[in-house]
Amino acid sequence: MRGFCLMLFRIGPAAWVGAATLFVLITISLTRSPEFDSEMRMRMSLARFPSFYVVEFTLLGTAVVAGFFARRHGELGRLRSWLGLGLVTVALLGAIADYFLVYRPLAKMMADRTLDDTFRTLHETSKHGNFTIVAIVFVAAVVINWPSRAHRRMKPA
Repeated sequence: MRGFCLMLFRIGPAAWVGAATLFVLITISLTRSPEFDSEMRMRMSLARFPSFYVVEFTLLGTAVVAGFFARRHGELGRLRSWLGLGLVTVALLGAIADYFLVYRPLAKMMADRTLDDTFRTLHETSKHGNFTIVAIVFVAAVVINWPSRAHRRMKPA
């Protein structure tokens, strides 16, 4: 069981960094495309972002639970287990705060077509907040996935 939890703990953060990167690249290409007007871009944003948060909460939430149970596996050691778990937990709490305090008001403004200075401020806050969350998760993924000393000492046959 601990081995399975360790696997989930390692996969979740790494998968989230990849998924978030892909999401950002797609978003940038769509917003810069001359094929879509501002109305269509807004509708696409309203359609895409709920999936972004579902994937984020699923991967990070699973990693937190799995990390809690995997912390005594021994593969990571006490420091790396707790550091990785702490970083993923901080990122998940940041994502929850972003969803309720930033995304939901932004989505309401987009649905109401209220794109004022408050919208722009929240949008910038969202960009910086999500960048910070992904950066924290990236560091967590490195901490969690870095080979253990035992694996580094092994010489290939």
